Amino acid sequence: MKNSEKKSKTKKRGINWKKYGLTALFSLTVILPIVLFLAIFWGRVYYGVEFLGEDLSQKDYSEAKSIIDSRVITLASSQIDIYSDKIHTYPFSKLGLNIDTTRTTDLAMTAFRDKNIFKNVLEMIKAIKDPYEIEPVTDWNEEIFDKSVEEIEKGSGFVKAKSAVYAVYNGEIKILESTDGYLIDKNKLKGDILSSLSRPASIKISTTPTQPEFDTTKARESVIKAQEIAISGVVLKYDLVTYKIPGEELVSWLEIYKNTDGGWRIKLRDEQYKEFFTKISKATEREVKNPVLKIEGNKVTEFDPPRDGLKLDIEETMAKVLQSLNTEIKTDTIPSIDLVVKITKPENFENNQYGIRELLARGISDFSGSIAGRIHNIRLSTSRINGSLIAPGEEFSFNARLGDISRATGYQPAYIIENGRTVLGDGGGVCQVSTTAFRAAINAGLEITVRSPHAYRVGYYEKLGFKPGIDAAIYYPSLDLKFRNNTPKYILISAYINGTRLTFDFYGTDDNRQVKISEPIVTNIRPAPESKYQDDPTLARGVTKQVDFAAAGATTRFTQRVTLNGTTLIEKTFTSVYRPWQAIYLVGTKDN
Repeated sequence: MKNSEKKSKTKKRGINWKKYGLTALFSLTVILPIVLFLAIFWGRVYYGVEFLGEDLSQKDYSEAKSIIDSRVITLASSQIDIYSDKIHTYPFSKLGLNIDTTRTTDLAMTAFRDKNIFKNVLEMIKAIKDPYEIEPVTDWNEEIFDKSVEEIEKGSGFVKAKSAVYAVYNGEIKILESTDGYLIDKNKLKGDILSSLSRPASIKISTTPTQPEFDTTKARESVIKAQEIAISGVVLKYDLVTYKIPGEELVSWLEIYKNTDGGWRIKLRDEQYKEFFTKISKATEREVKNPVLKIEGNKVTEFDPPRDGLKLDIEETMAKVLQSLNTEIKTDTIPSIDLVVKITKPENFENNQYGIRELLARGISDFSGSIAGRIHNIRLSTSRINGSLIAPGEEFSFNARLGDISRATGYQPAYIIENGRTVLGDGGGVCQVSTTAFRAAINAGLEITVRSPHAYRVGYYEKLGFKPGIDAAIYYPSLDLKFRNNTPKYILISAYINGTRLTFDFYGTDDNRQVKISEPIVTNIRPAPESKYQDDPTLARGVTKQVDFAAAGATTRFTQRVTLNGTTLIEKTFTSVYRPWQAIYLVGTKDN
């Protein structure tokens, strides 16, 4: 019994040579060839892998990439026909298609390596008969692609959808009706182009029907708002200059949608508005200009002031226009919008012993309507004040700087106020210059030590929206304008004329003072006396010449308040009392 059990156990513990033999045979005939195959293709592309018909088998990375690069270069110059009712021929490079050869090579190197080994082997066996085509890794330059599509659309008979358009005829809104249309199916076209890379073929364009968002029905729902805009228009403002967008033009730019709550949603129809704004930009924009300053001793020998660069932001301005139109426009009111202008500041002045580094303040006036002699005197006196340097603590005197004002010093006759009359006298118009300097001085926060108003209100000094009272009369040598430089550095006066606008710019070092000029308060207004006519034997009979001009009398007051670091430096009220002024006409009595 024991012997038989021992034999049984011995039999169970015996080696299964058949099993191991089969395993060894499988390893030698199946696994070992696979391992050897994989070793041979380590770092190389497997058999049966192609890129656009080019065989990449057994190529290492650099060899495969070289083949792919070469194929892509050839492809870029290859042409493809895209047709609808016409044939449009394009090289692939003009269609915005880019092939990433690096990532495409990576795909080739990983072919048959992304699954388990046996499945990879099966796919490799299939590729021997039916090559495995690597799909190129691509991306699109949408700008180039869209441009080509636009060219095809323009060159074909496609009818684009058109929005409804508001037009004004004889003051009434008319609606140019919307139309449906067709667009090229861009996604389908891209797919067809990709397919043609490996199988060159002509591509038939597919289209999709489209309807405009703003159709005739929506335009009719909003015709009341369109009429409102067409009547009002919009005014654009910048630096005392205004531009009007006529309502009939403005409404043609717009799509107006009526909301369910009764409000409005207004959009731009297209870019037609840019033509209008381009004209404005030419008058508004300018390049930044850095300053030039040369000083010899205490005299400015060359000065070219800095100038801010200006750039009209058309999109932001138009957004403000649309925002204003979305609100109710009151009857007899024109919406007014400030132009959005981006400012580029010039570089500061180079350091100099005078501390002239930046613009402190500006004064302006307008002398349009002046006679030739007055214009000459304004130009002459401006040139003599321009470039003046005022030391810290120095009191600037207008009369001292100009000196004698007479024909002997180059001035011409023009109207002046003398002994209660407006008469021709040497230097008429110099008060335009002193008035402009006075405005710059108070804006700079300087201390005005001597200032006299005119005897009556002068129309020149109420141009550009100025109220009466911000003027300064001089009459050499009795009436003067004086102000003190109460800043820690020198002040440079830059005075110049542009057209009929006179400007005084004061440059120096900003000490962060705060200047507030109150709005003039006008009281005690009295009407001008009746006009006076007097005979003049020097004028031909039948000729009437006005030599004095009517002006209402008034009393005005405004205050200049200057603070620095919370301390009040100046708080001064300027009072002007203007007499009512009579218009005087000379009537000719001279016989020929």
